[in-house]
Amino acid sequence: MIEQRTETELAVGKAVVLGYSIAADACEQPQGPVSTDVVSPLLYCECRKAPGLWQPGRAAMTLPELLVGAFVAALITVTLGAVSEAVLDAHDHSRSVGECAQAARAIFARIQRQMSASRQVIPFPGNPDHWPGMEEVLILWQEDGAAGDPDPGEPNWHETVIYAPRLDRGNELLELRPRRRARVPLNNPVLFYLRVLLFRSGREVEQPTVLMENLAGVHFQIEEFDEPEGIAALRQHNVLVGLAVQPSAGPARLFFGSAVLRFVASEPRT
Repeated sequence: MIEQRTETELAVGKAVVLGYSIAADACEQPQGPVSTDVVSPLLYCECRKAPGLWQPGRAAMTLPELLVGAFVAALITVTLGAVSEAVLDAHDHSRSVGECAQAARAIFARIQRQMSASRQVIPFPGNPDHWPGMEEVLILWQEDGAAGDPDPGEPNWHETVIYAPRLDRGNELLELRPRRRARVPLNNPVLFYLRVLLFRSGREVEQPTVLMENLAGVHFQIEEFDEPEGIAALRQHNVLVGLAVQPSAGPARLFFGSAVLRFVASEPRT
């Protein structure tokens, strides 16, 4: 029986017999019904120029196309890597800054608590700018009249608390409690300075408390005021603290704090 194929069916087909591909321009438009009973190298032949039809003999991608694709893929990979690295760096930076701010707040709070429980701030008897390192030292007279107090009513070293960087390791901020039972030389800046250097070196003190190990710098500014309303014996010490903290990465961060202490002076000012 002879199958009948219409011209419409032939218009979307192509002939491939015994592995031979027939070129489109070698085909002729068939007229009328075509018999499929005869074996021939050419069963059906139609134009191959219809869109979407596979063109035999053409590679999937040429070498320039492969190179361009590889370049685009590499470019995307590098861009994503750079963006990821930037995000990680920003995260580390934010975390280090937050840790520095938290450490600074803890130190400010500790100094404020100590000042509120102290009798007064002991200022250096000379000009701190003329004595190296004294602007980094804060001395609080914590108590008076302790057992074995040789001079009641006057500050003694074992009654004080000192905040200062360690003498041989400036990155450590220490809280020092001297053991020396001697009067604080309020009128002798040389002896005062030498005693402070001795304590900062770790000698004649209790076990130092390390408050910070990434200190970049500290500055204590002490200001003394008389209270208003004519009360001459009531005074006020303001301590301004500048604290520079060195994060794990990046430049040092500077923080500022303050504390206020009101006290009754042993002798009214005239």
